[in-house]
Amino acid sequence: MRPDHAVVPVGIRKKRALTGAELFACRVAVQFGILPSEVDSIPVGDYDLLLRYWDAEPWGSWRDNLHAAIIAAQVRAPYLRKGASNDLSDFMVMDPEIRRRRRVTALVQALRAAGQAAARKKSKRKGVDRG
Repeated sequence: MRPDHAVVPVGIRKKRALTGAELFACRVAVQFGILPSEVDSIPVGDYDLLLRYWDAEPWGSWRDNLHAAIIAAQVRAPYLRKGASNDLSDFMVMDPEIRRRRRVTALVQALRAAGQAAARKKSKRKGVDRG
């Protein structure tokens, strides 16, 4: 164990999310049975081919996650109200920070839409009162 990976009490070390490139390098490392640091030794042409292959046919836990999300969405479908969305991302495992940001963005968009609708309704009432 390297010294910088010594046991640290929970909450002391800040977690940093993996970038897309780091995540893919870890996937390649797991598939090849090598360390992520050894992925750099793979020739660029081969790495590019693996990246294009991943785009065409994802593998590993992401693919399993997608399959589980498809099944869960189909199980939920009969219970949804008519016109409600059945989005696969609701069932996909994702970084909690990304999920939180998406929820905050959705809330802000909903509040903005409600405010705009209320403003339109108010402006229509004012027009009726004058006429």
